[in-house]
Amino acid sequence: MMATTHGLVGLALGAVIALVAPEHATTAMITGLAGGLAPDLDLYRGHRRTLHFPVYGPILAAVTIGTVVLVPTPATAA
Repeated sequence: MMATTHGLVGLALGAVIALVAPEHATTAMITGLAGGLAPDLDLYRGHRRTLHFPVYGPILAAVTIGTVVLVPTPATAA
């Protein structure tokens, strides 16, 4: 997938938040776009060797989701 596709998928996943929590939709869409582009930051040096391996991402995502559920603010959603 190209970097633009990664970004658009992240943006689309962030847009789904508008159905559940409209007050966090903008934050979720911006961070979804940034998160979608993040795996391609190593495009010109060691691509698919560092940022494409989902080792720590799921752990970080679980902690982040727990934080947002317990403290639902725009800062924690970001």
